[in-house]
Amino acid sequence: MKKSDNKKQSFDKEQLRSFVMEQWPAYASQLNRYQWPRETERWHELVFCVVLRIGHPIVGTDVARRVVNIMVDLNLLDIDTLASSITKEGKPDKKNPDVDLMQNIMKRAGIGDQKASNIVETTCRIASVLKKQHGGKIQRYLRAYGEKMLDETGPQFKLENLGTADVRYIFGLWLQNVLNMPILLGEPALDDICTAFHANLKDLVDVADELDLNLALLDDMAADANVELENPDT
Repeated sequence: MKKSDNKKQSFDKEQLRSFVMEQWPAYASQLNRYQWPRETERWHELVFCVVLRIGHPIVGTDVARRVVNIMVDLNLLDIDTLASSITKEGKPDKKNPDVDLMQNIMKRAGIGDQKASNIVETTCRIASVLKKQHGGKIQRYLRAYGEKMLDETGPQFKLENLGTADVRYIFGLWLQNVLNMPILLGEPALDDICTAFHANLKDLVDVADELDLNLALLDDMAADANVELENPDT
């Protein structure tokens, strides 16, 4: 593995992004290991919960899932688009074609006008908050609380026989495994990737977020001895 002098060369996000995308196909067959390989799927699941709850008792699980899948296929659940539909009054613009189509899809599924309107408004308002507070990335909302939990593990469990890094790794891996929490374990090999691309861990996380990739995938990618990393500048 080649490393380069970070002091002489600057971080190039596109090179790091290209590297991650080049490695992605090698892990495509392993995606069933992750409940949410693509972070946008977490958002779709939240919309499903909105449809199911507000649509109750008319809407059952099958109908709610079918409605959400149709909206996903038609690219109607883009967070940025939904957030931009919110007017100054805090309501979605009914003249927005995506908003109108979402309501029509639900009506065709047997959901009444009032419930359909409530579902669309709730979905758009949640999207607006995610856009304003988390850059439109639902994984950042979850990560904030995952990191908070990790920060509290040391003081709460007081495992003096282990170092802080060990405790954080153990509980971080556990949160990944049981909750699919979008947090980074900080595998040592990640430092090698950062060094080769003149980046830091935040840069790496930002690239993963832009690509909507589960951070657990990055940990596995970095730890995989089969990944041959070459310095792109040499």
